[in-house]
Amino acid sequence: MSIYASSDKPEALAARHTILIVDDTPQNLAVLGELLQSHYRVRAANSGERALRAAGLSPRPDL
Repeated sequence: MSIYASSDKPEALAARHTILIVDDTPQNLAVLGELLQSHYRVRAANSGERALRAAGLSPRPDL
């Protein structure tokens, strides 16, 4: 599982919604992560099993 980090300050990032993206193609995860990370806290998982584990981590994904 990968986590895309934003270069924003931690307090600004804390106010953002979290999106969990799931795809088994690394290129798709990279593109989606790049598109979304400037507006959302993004988590990425490359399998359903990893996505279920990531969904239980804090902060829980909003989408």
